[in-house]
Amino acid sequence: MPQSCPVIIGCAIFAPSIFSRQIAFIGVSYACSSRDGSKGKLRESAPFPCATARPFLEGEIERNVRQPKQERTVQRGVERTIGLDETVEELSRSLAEQGGALGRIKLDSAARKFEEVRDNLEQGLLIMILGEFSTGKSTFVNAFLGEEATSTSILPETATINILRYGERRTRIHRLDGTITEIPGYAREQLKAQAAEIEYAEIFAPIPRLETFSLIDTPGLNSVFEEHERTTRNFLHRADMIVWLFDAFKLGKLGERAYLDFVRDYGAKTVAVVNKIDQVPEDQHPQLRAFLEEHFGGYFQRIFLLSARRTLEARKRTGMETGKPDDGFSELEAYLFEEIAPRRTPIKIRATCRTSEKIARDAQTRLEEARQILIEKKHLLDEISEEMKGMARRLAHTLRETIHEETDRFFGEVEARARRFIDAEVRVKRALYYLSTPLDTKIRFEEEVVGEKKMSDFFSRVKRISTERFTQEWGRYTDIPEDLIEFTPALPAMGEEVEQTINDVFFQTVERVLAVIFMTIVLLILFVAFWSFWLVLVIPFAGLGVGLAISSLTLFRYRRAIIRRILEKCSEYRDIVERRIAAAVERANETLHAAALDRAAGRILGSCLGSGEAEERIASLSERIEALRSFRETLEKILHELPDESPTPAMPLPAE
Repeated sequence: MPQSCPVIIGCAIFAPSIFSRQIAFIGVSYACSSRDGSKGKLRESAPFPCATARPFLEGEIERNVRQPKQERTVQRGVERTIGLDETVEELSRSLAEQGGALGRIKLDSAARKFEEVRDNLEQGLLIMILGEFSTGKSTFVNAFLGEEATSTSILPETATINILRYGERRTRIHRLDGTITEIPGYAREQLKAQAAEIEYAEIFAPIPRLETFSLIDTPGLNSVFEEHERTTRNFLHRADMIVWLFDAFKLGKLGERAYLDFVRDYGAKTVAVVNKIDQVPEDQHPQLRAFLEEHFGGYFQRIFLLSARRTLEARKRTGMETGKPDDGFSELEAYLFEEIAPRRTPIKIRATCRTSEKIARDAQTRLEEARQILIEKKHLLDEISEEMKGMARRLAHTLRETIHEETDRFFGEVEARARRFIDAEVRVKRALYYLSTPLDTKIRFEEEVVGEKKMSDFFSRVKRISTERFTQEWGRYTDIPEDLIEFTPALPAMGEEVEQTINDVFFQTVERVLAVIFMTIVLLILFVAFWSFWLVLVIPFAGLGVGLAISSLTLFRYRRAIIRRILEKCSEYRDIVERRIAAAVERANETLHAAALDRAAGRILGSCLGSGEAEERIASLSERIEALRSFRETLEKILHELPDESPTPAMPLPAE
């Protein structure tokens, strides 16, 4: 070992920076002439000036010798650019605010996507493997991870979204009903059998590469199962980077272009992989690349030609050793680990911003469309409301006139019947008759003039007429209930009052008749004593006639007074009845107006939004649209302030 070795080792111990570890590694390389079966352990015979440096150097050499070159580059790369921690925190906070706000206005899809994007922001770089069915996506993933072939791999024949993460071997199944089940090992058969119930699955494996990247294996596109494509589309917002697999024999189909247009809208970094290239003559490889660059170059940052099957078979034999420098798979791995991994934090932030901008833009478009539709519906509802208000006013006026006419007609008949009743009732003979018989005036007055039955018939007639008019006008817009109009005005005590009045009149009349009779008897006695017999015969008849004449005149005067009193009572009662009937009919009209307007609002605005809430909803949508516009400006600002995507220079590495 050179004499300077102790100084180098001391540098590694007291200043264990990346630079010093590199120097220490170079210094001790003289003592490590080759790797033995223990893969990188120092030989026991290697002399060390400082025993405390040996464990450190052993660990350093272990990492540098055993790990592939690309993964060593990642560890020496810059994990996070200075200042990006604050950017991540700001972005996470903004995503949480937008997700919560959209959730409150029932835009659940966008809210859920924001929440999922925010969760992904705190995780490692997610690379989604996309392509049509049978392009070899699962074989590609297995080759990248160095696991067994598909038939015995950790991946099922892909029918669900599968996220491969680093960790102890287990499978975490997220079902559509929201439940989460965790199963030790790989639940390949269970994932295939229950694919229709599963939203996605997280498959954990202790594979070192998954510490750098998490992979998303997706169902094939353009397959006979439409739900596969729908599932993949709904997961695109989680990807930070996309590897698109082409089949070398089915290159550049229209369906692929349409889907690539959809993928590009999310803004994730995308690279192309032409798989199964070993089945194409080598002299045609430049033509394939030129075709892709000409017709699909705008979709991809890089294009790689490789054979996942050939790489997987080679790695089954030799392990995860890096292939030839000109091998397409090695070229892809070098790109991922030497260019992408060292700057994965800004790449993730950039992908998150672009995806969030896409989600916000789509949500803003949906909200603007919803607002415009709501405004148009509100205008239509306002027009209908004005038309209904006019109809309600016209109907109310018509019904008031109808009620007035019906009330006049009814109480005009009541007055006529009352006149006839009083004329027939207030007579001398009736007064003399009631000297020996109790009065029944109240009962007969209510039966013949106005009583419960006659008032009930009148109310029924008014209800029927009003209901017919309601049906004609409001029946087109809403249902007319049978018990819509409810009024039961108190019946007047006119019968009882008439009976009491007539009783008083009859009593006074009888008193006067009796007084005349008494005077006649006195005169008769006097004439018997002093006058002749003929006068005795004339005086009783004369007295009786005078008494009857006086009684008739008295009753005539009382009849007029009673009729006048009854007419006053009828007029008062008529006003009360008309007001109460009009108020009941007006309430019914307003009820039908409100019901018709609510039904119209339900048909136009939907059952969950009332007519009075449309303005508030429009204002709320406008506020949320402005918030999304401001959020998109914030995302643009973050993208503008991010460092450029020039690759971080890799540290010089020792030869393996």
